[in-house]
Amino acid sequence: MLFRSLDLSSTSGRAEAQQRLHNNTMTADDLTEAEATMNAASFVGITEHYVASVCLLFPMLSKRPLPEWCACNSTAVANVTHDTHGVDSSVVVVTPEDEKLIAQLTQNDARLYEAGLRRFTADLEAANMTCLLDARVERRAPAGRSHGDIPAIPDPGQHAG
Repeated sequence: MLFRSLDLSSTSGRAEAQQRLHNNTMTADDLTEAEATMNAASFVGITEHYVASVCLLFPMLSKRPLPEWCACNSTAVANVTHDTHGVDSSVVVVTPEDEKLIAQLTQNDARLYEAGLRRFTADLEAANMTCLLDARVERRAPAGRSHGDIPAIPDPGQHAG
């Protein structure tokens, strides 16, 4: 996303932007442009809020009614799972020194993520869907279930009838 927002019309501009990104030395202007690009997007979803993201995206791409599990007062659950791809994160040991280095390396990512989270929350508020962020509302099915009941979202060029 960052590279779309930067002026990459010249080879030197592209190389400089790539170097700043690689060295974690992006400028304040780079971050401002990245945030503006994100805010100009039609949709911003958050992985940690996958179900709420799908509920927010659904009416943008489909004329069908929202799935029942998108309703705030519904007890229905979205049939989604969390696939770990066979990685057991419980065996990973992250020391305080590791956490400090990670924070340094990802400080720009964290700032853009926070801006994305603000945008996502504002979009949910506008759609009257903030209840989907309520920690007490667990909209995911138990582990081991499939994506079976999440309806396919049609191609934007097609209209459901």
